[in-house]
Amino acid sequence: MTSSDDGIWRAVADDRTRALQRLDAMASTAVGKALGASSEKPSGLIAYLAEMLARDLTAIGLMSHDRTEDAVLGGVWLAISPDLTGVVLSWTQHDASVAVLGVPMHDEIQRQMGSSLHEILHTLGYRFCSYGAGEAFVVTGFRPPLITDDASWAT
Repeated sequence: MTSSDDGIWRAVADDRTRALQRLDAMASTAVGKALGASSEKPSGLIAYLAEMLARDLTAIGLMSHDRTEDAVLGGVWLAISPDLTGVVLSWTQHDASVAVLGVPMHDEIQRQMGSSLHEILHTLGYRFCSYGAGEAFVVTGFRPPLITDDASWAT
């Protein structure tokens, strides 16, 4: 490799580092909002699991549920499981979803997003189980470390 190749890979590595830092900041904020509203403070392990889960879901383009004072904006909802050791995860839609789509479409979208979350958790490799009567899950364990096909950018 030439010195210009080294510079290119260094620039790629720097860009990926900055992207991961932004992603970590977003995930940390999302978890702080989600779990901070709970009266029960999570253990270090559960808080870390929630943060890793939020990080992975944010990385694939799903935003964490955010409840402002005026509206529920929708997204992936995270909370401490009240009866299992883990993080409850489900999909929640914007407050206006029923008004815009109608009840049947709102309910069908909710069901489909729950099914999609199931597939996403499975694909990522998290340990989880169904929770409650709806499309909610309790994530009880971390995903295995991922190995990329091309790790040359990291050297």
